[in-house]
Amino acid sequence: MRFINFIFLFFFLSSCVFSQLVRENIDVIHRGSGSTVSVAEGKIVLTGSFRGIGKYAGGGAIVDADSGLLQPGWPKVNSEVYCAVSDKKGGWYIGGIFTNVGGIKRTKVAYLNPDKTLNTTFTYEASGDINALALSGDTLYIGGYFPERMIAVNVKTNKRVTGWSPAFTGDYKYVQNIVLFDTILCATGEFETVNGVARNHFAILNAKTGALSSVTQDDIAFPYRVRFKDSVMFTNVYSVDSLGKEHRFMTAKNIVNGKMLWKIPYSGNIYGYSLFDSAFYVTGEKLLFNDTLRNIFTLDPLTGIVNPWSVHNARSCSRTVVTPNVLYCSYYDSTF
Repeated sequence: MRFINFIFLFFFLSSCVFSQLVRENIDVIHRGSGSTVSVAEGKIVLTGSFRGIGKYAGGGAIVDADSGLLQPGWPKVNSEVYCAVSDKKGGWYIGGIFTNVGGIKRTKVAYLNPDKTLNTTFTYEASGDINALALSGDTLYIGGYFPERMIAVNVKTNKRVTGWSPAFTGDYKYVQNIVLFDTILCATGEFETVNGVARNHFAILNAKTGALSSVTQDDIAFPYRVRFKDSVMFTNVYSVDSLGKEHRFMTAKNIVNGKMLWKIPYSGNIYGYSLFDSAFYVTGEKLLFNDTLRNIFTLDPLTGIVNPWSVHNARSCSRTVVTPNVLYCSYYDSTF
């Protein structure tokens, strides 16, 4: 039995580096700048400073975890997909900034059936960009840039869950990440209070009622990086001493009783985490743990001790997914 069949990939385009030309009718895309297109003798000629050409996949794609090949037949999304959550049956809920999926209107959120078709009954329209999704039964939790910052929607009725309305406040007031553990819902983002109580970037809520938990966390350095193993939350936090010097730490904390398991210092930029069995993978750029400089580390999730396994990767790594034998890493490369 395979641990994972497919991986949903999110595609982000940097407008300051790339322009993009899409010819959907021939399913070809190229990215570059100053490019021209002409047709001669039945052939399309592309010129410019681009360095890549390939199949148009839209704002997100599903690839086979073993081969890395694009899975054909899924409807294309007309703009960026920022998040996806599996329905555990082969289908996917996706969120982002898109307005069209497979030629049909879908505002920021959609459901792709296991048979690779767009679901016609889930038609909820979000009022702003979506950063995060979590699914529990028929309830889809949605976080992002919209007035409420986080809502719960019944996927059968397309209506918000009555009475579920935690109030987020702050200068930016967006939710970046949602993680669901049993009946506990953890939200991270740029907010300062929840339900009138101080919560700096991090809040634990009752998934069924939206009530705020009394468990707190130190300032979250980057509120969209958090992972869980059972009831233990792993994240990176920072503090500033009396002299104004910033200190960064990787932490493991039990969110049920609030007990800190370990807290270790690091320097550099953490971009992502992945957990599998007894290994906790930390990826980023110029990371320094225990006087060792790497872009990929593994830590013991129970003790925080750095394991000897390492990959001397020359490039910084961002999002990761781990299976029994493979660690998948994504990274930004301006040369496409």
